[in-house]
Amino acid sequence: MSQTENNPAAAPEAIDASCRIPGLLLIGSALAWLVAALGIGFLSTMNFHAPTLLADCPWFTYGHLVSASDAAFLFGFGGNAALGVTLWMLSRLRGAELRWPASATLGAALWNVGVTAGVIGAFRGDATGYEGIDIPVYAIRILVLGGGIMALSGVLTYFARRQVQLYVSSWYLIAGLIVLPWVLLTVYLALGVEPLRGVAQATTQWWAVASLNQVWLGSVGLAALFYFVPKIIDAPLYSRQLAGFGFWALLFIGGWTGLHAGAPVPVWMVKVGHFAGVMFIFPLFAVFWNIHRTICGRSFSTSRDTSLAFLGVAYFSYLASGVLLVLLPYLNATTHFTLFNDGHERLFQFGFFAMAMLGAVYYIVPRLAGADWDRRKWLTTSFYLGMIGLLLYVVPLLFGGWSQGKALATGGEYLNLPESALMSLRIATLGELMMLGAAMVAFINFKWHMIQHCCDCCNPLEVLRMFRESRAKEAAGE
Repeated sequence: MSQTENNPAAAPEAIDASCRIPGLLLIGSALAWLVAALGIGFLSTMNFHAPTLLADCPWFTYGHLVSASDAAFLFGFGGNAALGVTLWMLSRLRGAELRWPASATLGAALWNVGVTAGVIGAFRGDATGYEGIDIPVYAIRILVLGGGIMALSGVLTYFARRQVQLYVSSWYLIAGLIVLPWVLLTVYLALGVEPLRGVAQATTQWWAVASLNQVWLGSVGLAALFYFVPKIIDAPLYSRQLAGFGFWALLFIGGWTGLHAGAPVPVWMVKVGHFAGVMFIFPLFAVFWNIHRTICGRSFSTSRDTSLAFLGVAYFSYLASGVLLVLLPYLNATTHFTLFNDGHERLFQFGFFAMAMLGAVYYIVPRLAGADWDRRKWLTTSFYLGMIGLLLYVVPLLFGGWSQGKALATGGEYLNLPESALMSLRIATLGELMMLGAAMVAFINFKWHMIQHCCDCCNPLEVLRMFRESRAKEAAGE
């Protein structure tokens, strides 16, 4: 990337200093919400093994637990992690200090207030009932405000300097900043304030879920892969043109994926959804070939860099999830309404996005805090717990869901799971517990690092003082 003479790049230390408060707030909140999401999800899974567990508490019914877990993961972990990584990466890629850091901090605080309201509302039964985006309307208002403020900070940082050529990760990050408020506003207006009716309602819900997952989370996760993998191994990205092709293909195709046969929408929409699923092979191949040629025979598994190991799991999980998405139109008749879909969803959300974000976090936090990790063994522990837990969760559910679907297709009763599917669910529960352990280790490691090296930033009074100083500088035009 060329630098302009009249607007030179800021020093990395100055960039990190500008991102320190909002970045650490977003990353710390993301890790806390990841623990909460997996913990709540584990409680919901336990209802299969102990149906009377918490049966006397209406807040903790299975439906409320699933809605709260989904909201905590998508908006709590996903939102905080995606926005925190986006703001830091954009600042580094543009060679400019983060614009309006105090406003970004305020936006991060509002975002977490919105997530908290959404999760509590899901427990209370205030959620809208739309699968995948089951969050109360009043929480969406706060999310739109907080996310919009942070997106504005990111966009201003993007335009802070002019570069002759943008790095490919910048495309994905800006796309994520545009897609997030767009989808949230659509959900708020079309499904919240004045809900659409009939087919339009179901179509909007499916589009919103696919856009938030495949386009928003997918864009940020791929931006992390394209940025950190070449940087860590000290090699250039193989093909900018191939990355551009995959980027535009993801934007056009991603929102249409996920429609299944039998959905309450016109048949032509289902066919278009199936076509989009099959066409997803093109952006999937673009990612595969670009990373494959970039690493040039190097192995993720043998790397001593923990961030690269996390990114390796994310890369292979994205490929596996994408292959299943391409095959889904042909598997749908058997796998729909089975455990298969849960395994596929967790493979993308935790295997790809969460592992990519954890890899990015382990790279970014030492630069924001100004000190390397003290307990690197905790990083390794978190990695192995997460990787093994992911395998124990996803693989049994995929096979168990397939056997469950075959049993249903041959006249089995829906309410009585086949024995193989029930055993798969038991193994998956162990995997879910290990993923929860990985999240807890990551969160404790982060908090310990903050206490050891960033005590001033962790002091609420010090944060308030730094916030006021930052606002004063903005008002003075510095």
